[in-house]
Amino acid sequence: MPKVTPLQQSFSAGEISPLMLQRSDTEGHRQGLMKMTNMRADSRGPAVSRPGTGFVVGFDGNDARMMTFPTSDDSFAAMVFVDLKLFVYSVSGVSEEFVTPYLEDELIFLQHAPNPEGNIIYILHESHPPHKLSYQKNTDTFLWEEVAFTGAPAEWLEGNHPATGDFFEGRLWLGGTPDEPQTFWGSVSGIPEDFTLGTEADDAIMFTVAKYGRIRWMMGFKNLVIGTQNGEHIVTSEGGFIQPSDILVQQQSSYGSARIQPMQVGDQIFYVSADGRKLRAIQYEWQADNWLSRDLTFNSEHITEAGIRSISWQQNPHNLFHCVLQDGTVATLTYERSNNIYGWGHSEWGGEGWVLDASNGPLYGTDYGMFLISYAPGKIYFELEPTITDPVFMDSWAIKSVETDLVTVVGLNHLEGQQVQILVDDARHPDEVVIGGQITLEREAFVESIIIVGLQFVRGIVTLPFDKGSQIGPAPSWMKRYNKLYVRLLDSTKPMINGERNTVRQPSTPMGRPEEPATADMFVINLGYSKNAQVIIEQDLPYALTVLGIYGELDQEIV
Repeated sequence: MPKVTPLQQSFSAGEISPLMLQRSDTEGHRQGLMKMTNMRADSRGPAVSRPGTGFVVGFDGNDARMMTFPTSDDSFAAMVFVDLKLFVYSVSGVSEEFVTPYLEDELIFLQHAPNPEGNIIYILHESHPPHKLSYQKNTDTFLWEEVAFTGAPAEWLEGNHPATGDFFEGRLWLGGTPDEPQTFWGSVSGIPEDFTLGTEADDAIMFTVAKYGRIRWMMGFKNLVIGTQNGEHIVTSEGGFIQPSDILVQQQSSYGSARIQPMQVGDQIFYVSADGRKLRAIQYEWQADNWLSRDLTFNSEHITEAGIRSISWQQNPHNLFHCVLQDGTVATLTYERSNNIYGWGHSEWGGEGWVLDASNGPLYGTDYGMFLISYAPGKIYFELEPTITDPVFMDSWAIKSVETDLVTVVGLNHLEGQQVQILVDDARHPDEVVIGGQITLEREAFVESIIIVGLQFVRGIVTLPFDKGSQIGPAPSWMKRYNKLYVRLLDSTKPMINGERNTVRQPSTPMGRPEEPATADMFVINLGYSKNAQVIIEQDLPYALTVLGIYGELDQEIV
């Protein structure tokens, strides 16, 4: 009975498609996983727990959209659209509410176009005239209003308005109306709200794409790139500057797009395929002299099976692409193009939370993840990921203090009726159910104690069926058994391995104090025979989990 020493040093390929389970010859298989739940593939190799999200504020409703409005180089405001309302929350503390024309079932198709100066963002929807949110820096206030266009196209009538747009070469470009699906307009050069047509070089422009397919999105980059339901096009000119007498539209590919706002990432544009299943990246390739599109879900095609609802890019600190799915979960891609890293993971929120939308706000160089989540019909919560240096591993968490009786914790109305996890000065307290917006601790805490209350979410990984071959070829049908198994952790609390957990607390740790995270190996013996020899690592405690690698001793025998 030969012994082998399996070693998985990297999980950077993330969760790979079941269609690739027998492709043990590929690099993706060697660095991939069967399941990666509430974990993220770090581009350097480890599998890292996602942080939980902290409760910010709640809204009434069943659907919502979120956008980010950068107010300076180091700050931002969050825009939350609900039924007929817009709420704006600034990091500086400003909170404003505006009336909008958008009904709840229309919010999914909202798109936006920020101006180059960064003080105005245009909001677009096919059924309503374009509106804009302006930021007044000197007073730190916002203004919401319908755009008063000069020379507005006659085609823009009730129920027939541009659905998408962007800025390029000093013009605001708008297009994709229901009645003119292949037509787009460019404003007067330097005057984004003037669409007066003419023949001069800086006059407004109107053009219709000759290829069939409604315009789904527009993005100004090296060229003005247009995605339609049937293909991808660029708007260019022979003279190098688009004008009424010199405008060309050239098709670059024919993959097609969904009605979802694209994102620019470096020199690429990320967009969603027409079937809502694929995340594609299009970029200019000088050797081909063409914009080429690549499917980023190829190795993990199952991860977006529910269909993509919206996308967002979180560049710092980890280069993460979040795809909010139609089933209320999130597929997250760790994307390090320079190192050829494309690792997908899948996240499900605690308390059966249903994610509606996601966005990211830059603050002093760090992109903070923001999510809109529904835990019960008619209620929507705005939640925020904590800083990377101080994550909390619960969802909808809140930081509280005890009342004067030293055992009562109030102000938990957003968690009403939920079973919650509790940390008292980082030490775990038994779970409780929130009743009347409060919980009662089993023992007294200190007045100055920091109490964190939130929803449990279990995270972990499942390795692929083990197959490193044998002297006579592949060995997927051989029976296998781990005699010794080591799971190497970084600054983590011990997780469960194949359903069992080693002792979490050491005798030397004082009562009432948390066990410090450790960088160590967890050792397991005699996991039993199976053909797959898969390792399941799960963390159900509200503490960190970073898995660096798995190694050990395994027996194989022919059956």
